[in-house]
Amino acid sequence: MKFILLTHAREFEKRSNTGRVVVDVLGGAAEQVRWDRVHPPARLVEEIEAGGVALIYPGAADAAGNDLTAPPGRRPARSTSAARTCTSSAGSA
Repeated sequence: MKFILLTHAREFEKRSNTGRVVVDVLGGAAEQVRWDRVHPPARLVEEIEAGGVALIYPGAADAAGNDLTAPPGRRPARSTSAARTCTSSAGSA
């Protein structure tokens, strides 16, 4: 499994670039890609269209249903999941 981190252009310049830490830890199992919503990287689009690619992105709640957008100590329980996954397969619309 390979992790591709979609990264904003400004993030590459930051000292706090957590994507860089992920790539350092996972080595060849991770790659940081400069993301441009209007002009996405062609290679990445081809991989998505070929299928077998899953997109994982953060939600507003953790696994217990706690709202992660509220300050600690003031997090009401919610029923949404911590991460949402969207799987793409070839030929899907």
